[in-house]
Amino acid sequence: MIQKIKIPTISLMWSEWIPWGEVPSLDINELPHKSGVYEVTNNLNTKKRLTIGKSNKLRRRVLFALVNGTAKHSSGIRIRENEDAEKLHVRWALTNHPNTCEEYLHLAYKGVYGILPKYTIIT
Repeated sequence: MIQKIKIPTISLMWSEWIPWGEVPSLDINELPHKSGVYEVTNNLNTKKRLTIGKSNKLRRRVLFALVNGTAKHSSGIRIRENEDAEKLHVRWALTNHPNTCEEYLHLAYKGVYGILPKYTIIT
């Protein structure tokens, strides 16, 4: 039996790029506890990313796991250990389909660069 799945178009409204050091000062309305995807870069002049990920609670992932390190996350640990925080920027987009969006963003990135972002392990 063949089952066809039609996936509707998903539009992502990305936030502005936020400097890494400014993330802790964002309030809940700016960085909500909602599902979405995020990207981290160390160079705003390129489309290369350090990581692309998803979360059911963006505020927890971006603030506590990536930036502050109070929640464990492998990408956050490696970024904090190996990158200059002064050069880092993060952005996010809310979506009810974070898994689908993350997979698409990974595949699109891999299609351009041939690999996943530097600190992204799996897709």
